[in-house]
Amino acid sequence: MLPYDQIHPTTLVGIKRLAKTIKKAKGILHAQALDEAAKQAGYQNFRHAQRALSSSAEPGATNGRV
Repeated sequence: MLPYDQIHPTTLVGIKRLAKTIKKAKGILHAQALDEAAKQAGYQNFRHAQRALSSSAEPGATNGRV
């Protein structure tokens, strides 16, 4: 299994799962772990990841499908 700092999630579920691992490993608050996991995924913080990932999944968005 890869060390958690080498994992780069691409979904909110993946970010949340990674945050749980980080929280246990570092003994930090869940909110802090969410931000750290989101940063590993390439976002500024967890809220930024939520906005970015949920906007691509909004109803009416085709996600490349017609």
